[in-house]
Amino acid sequence: MIENNKIYDAHSVDQFIRSRVKLSGSSFFWAMRLMSPQKRNAIYSVYAFCREVDDIADGNAKEFQKRNKLSNWRIEIESIYQAKPNTLLGQSLMPAVNSYKLVKQDFMDLLDGMEMDIGNSLQIPDLPELWIYCDRVACSVGRLSNSIFELDRETGNKLAKSLGTALQLTNILRDVHEDYTRGHIYLPNSLLIEHGINPNKINIDIDHSAVSETCKVIAENARDSFNQSVRILASCEPRKVRPARIMMTLYQRLFEKLCNRGWMDLKSKVSLSSREKLYLIVKSAYFV
Repeated sequence: MIENNKIYDAHSVDQFIRSRVKLSGSSFFWAMRLMSPQKRNAIYSVYAFCREVDDIADGNAKEFQKRNKLSNWRIEIESIYQAKPNTLLGQSLMPAVNSYKLVKQDFMDLLDGMEMDIGNSLQIPDLPELWIYCDRVACSVGRLSNSIFELDRETGNKLAKSLGTALQLTNILRDVHEDYTRGHIYLPNSLLIEHGINPNKINIDIDHSAVSETCKVIAENARDSFNQSVRILASCEPRKVRPARIMMTLYQRLFEKLCNRGWMDLKSKVSLSSREKLYLIVKSAYFV
């Protein structure tokens, strides 16, 4: 993290953010390209921040180093809201914060979610804790994004909750096996126990029926969240929610492919091809 309140020129800020977002390889980069320049720059900055802290959580540094880095970002967020950013990324976020009245707590919630992820092991005890996790790592980003889309606060928060939950549950279902190999169990312990397995033994019992039954429960919650998101998006001005609609369409397709694969072969990876992504982006962007 760069210190001393260095002031960067606008071109440097713009180039840094664009490269940070594009290098992530996200399909959302192209969804964001369809926005007006001011909104696009704002959402790029938020997304770049999300990538930055996610990379910290997923990186190879020691746990205490990760916590220190996230702590530094908490300080930087406070500095941004005092109009004294210390980093290039912080400087890029400040116009978005000011123009769209981004809520500081949403940034802090995201950092709280990253804190949950950085230990060598993680177990989600029950569904209420899973909803907290989803809110922190996904819904918080939705709240920030929906402020930039200029949705009214009530509608934006409802959409952030439903779509953020749907997207994060899809991520969890996609990565069950991979997460287990690194000691992270996002399927709630309470559901695994209810279906007949000791969560501490999942690494050697990945094909246990309790795991697949738990995945089915999570999938039903994801489907309900997708359906709720569809209803909320239908009530919004299409132009405002185009990026959200694109993300929902991509993740819905991934979710359906996961469901079609089923929950007994969790080691089999599921993804969208580049052709699928392009088709879905164009379809959801221009044909509502």
